[in-house]
Amino acid sequence: MLNFSVAIRIYNGEKYLPLLLEKLRSQVNTENISWEIVIVDNNSTDNTTRIIQEYQLDWPESYPIHYFFEPQQGASYARQRAMKEAKGSLVGFLDDDNLPSPDWVASAYVFGQSHPQAGAYNGLIHAIYQGEPPKNFKKIASCLAIIEWKKTEPFCFNLQKKGGLLPPGAGIVIRKEAWEENVPFNLELKGPVSGSLNAKGEDKGAWQPTSLPDNVKLMGHVGEEDKIRILSQAWVLINTSIHEGLPVSFQESLKCETPILSCLDPENVVSQFGIYVGRYDGTGMEGIPKFIEGLKTLLENHELRTKLGKEGRKWVSKTHNQDNFQKVFSGLCKKAKVY
Repeated sequence: MLNFSVAIRIYNGEKYLPLLLEKLRSQVNTENISWEIVIVDNNSTDNTTRIIQEYQLDWPESYPIHYFFEPQQGASYARQRAMKEAKGSLVGFLDDDNLPSPDWVASAYVFGQSHPQAGAYNGLIHAIYQGEPPKNFKKIASCLAIIEWKKTEPFCFNLQKKGGLLPPGAGIVIRKEAWEENVPFNLELKGPVSGSLNAKGEDKGAWQPTSLPDNVKLMGHVGEEDKIRILSQAWVLINTSIHEGLPVSFQESLKCETPILSCLDPENVVSQFGIYVGRYDGTGMEGIPKFIEGLKTLLENHELRTKLGKEGRKWVSKTHNQDNFQKVFSGLCKKAKVY
């Protein structure tokens, strides 16, 4: 087994791949590391295959490029194929638009050796902007795999509250043994597939389950009329997000006399007109028993469900109406001196 594998999942990456490969060609401090590059082509339709073949003809044998074609589209399938083919005990994943620092391979390997208990780890990811980002962009930067925290000492995601975010897939290093022990062969999530992330050349849907129970239906986007009809017929609105203020969906649900079950309680709305299960950061899996308990309570107690729904509608009608909106909006305009 090799020390390290660089795994690249690619879909129509002819634009970015050459620069990425040149960055890998110029890695330093790898003399005592046995490593390889595994490229998984996730059904590309451009010149990606030809570019890889040309690089293979003129590439150092000490860290060879191995090419594999994965016809089943989806990031999860491609990464699973990369793990299957990788010969390294540590596998570092790069997307085609990730440019590793000159010592990325060496640093990633050394960290893994000195922290054998770490099943997966990541480092900082700095952005290269094509233009000036919006003023408040930093607030959502981590959602786009931009990690520029000031903290320099290693820390464990399991033990720290980072707004519920986990290390991004870009640049993550996974111990192959940990993957094989914890990731099932039959994947439930496809990952981005060819229209979900147009900027990265991936088009067609985002994270989608490959199988669902018979009584679960994914609606996708629905129009205003259908949304109100669904909420009016629903017994409960379940919210598992922890990254929102007071969602409009909460107000719409209460307007339809539908109580809320949530791990988010903005302005104590859920505590008053539903069941608040408490906040759970990280994966949120620890909160599942509380969600089950709360859902069972609301489904079995028709009287409670009706009472919460009616009180919620009364609150929405009183606080979130057109007159109040105009009053608040006018006040903001005056304060901003916009008339």
